[in-house]
Amino acid sequence: INVYAMYRDDPITAGVAYFDDIEVIVESPVAKNGGFEGNVVADWSNFKGGYTVDQTFRYSGDQSIKITDGGALQQVSVDIEAGSRVTIKGYGKAIGTSTGLWDYGIYTDVKHADGSWLYGQIANLPGGTHDFTLAQKTFVVWKAATSINVYAMYRDDPITAGVAYFDDIEVIVESPVAKNGGFEGNVVADWSNFKGGYTVDQ
Repeated sequence: INVYAMYRDDPITAGVAYFDDIEVIVESPVAKNGGFEGNVVADWSNFKGGYTVDQTFRYSGDQSIKITDGGALQQVSVDIEAGSRVTIKGYGKAIGTSTGLWDYGIYTDVKHADGSWLYGQIANLPGGTHDFTLAQKTFVVWKAATSINVYAMYRDDPITAGVAYFDDIEVIVESPVAKNGGFEGNVVADWSNFKGGYTVDQ
């Protein structure tokens, strides 16, 4: 990608343009088979009490997963730049669960390149009895990371007869591509002159 901050060929030669906060964002889906179609066990392992594949209720496609106390886990190796934004989202349906549960939703743990962890980023779902509802959360990974554990989770509900279904889970990593889009500090280290060039302005 060639990125330009451009103003040229204006017949009004005295015109001036200013640019700031340029970004180029690339969104890449991270989790495999978030729709739980086909051979689900090839991509999702059992967590705690695990899950079963279900074809009775689904948000899209032919299948979802059903959880009574546990979850589905996918461990994803992915290089994440420091400062990247991570969005986790998916759809959940509940029948007869408690409301306000911490452990009902799309849950992630992020492993940093230095071996430390960012635990417990979760897009919660409301609980009770509800049709498929979108859960979504965006957070920033401030240190470089090498992997994400992704969970579809429903567990530790004091109402033991509750059931949760999950479908269409996505994890998206947004990595800024253009460097120093705010034109701070040593701008010429990242931005070269094009045609008539530019000057830094304060």
